[in-house]
Amino acid sequence: PSSPPNATTTPTTPPSPPAPRQDLSLSLREVPGGASVPIAVKVMGQRSGTYHNCADVTANNGLSDNDCADTVIVEPKLALSMNCQVEMMLCDPLPYRVVVTNTGDGTAKNVMVKVDLPDGLAATDGRMSLGFSAGNLAPGQSKEANSSLKASRQGAYALRAAANADGGLTADAGCDTRIVMPQLAVTKTGPQMRYLGRPASYSITVSNQGDAPAKDTVITDDISAGA
Repeated sequence: PSSPPNATTTPTTPPSPPAPRQDLSLSLREVPGGASVPIAVKVMGQRSGTYHNCADVTANNGLSDNDCADTVIVEPKLALSMNCQVEMMLCDPLPYRVVVTNTGDGTAKNVMVKVDLPDGLAATDGRMSLGFSAGNLAPGQSKEANSSLKASRQGAYALRAAANADGGLTADAGCDTRIVMPQLAVTKTGPQMRYLGRPASYSITVSNQGDAPAKDTVITDDISAGA
């Protein structure tokens, strides 16, 4: 039997040669009348496509015959994408989105997606890892998951997701976010003593010691009774 380009054959009966080959020639010596000799050949596809595999047999006295079998070889592939907000306030939930897609030409079976969270980020129910089953994905099919996280402190975070399926298929993706928070501080200085009826000047300083804008900031200065 012979295989087309991009495929290799390895016989299993009789014993296989040491390395894969494009074709195989076997000597059966004598086949008695009415007898048959089964021969099993393993073929490993090296890329997807339809392959026309043929076997020829010849013997003395001009005897010959041949037969062919078509085999379709498919290759499922996984692709994973992950999106999250580049920057979020500490008190706000952090949304993210994970999409797994089969970009190949065969069905990806038992697809699983897992999201690992760095220290400081957790799911709204406190879990440190999330995941979902995408089941079987046909060629071109996608499934997605959306969720929200909460941060316990400010800082830069790297989220990572991984997908796997039967046949050793894998894919990974990630996104980076920064959790920020404004922090206000105020100081007021003025004279410790003034004579009655003399003006006193005070200085008020407001600063944002955080890493996010403090919006709609309002300063209120309460004046004591008698002044």
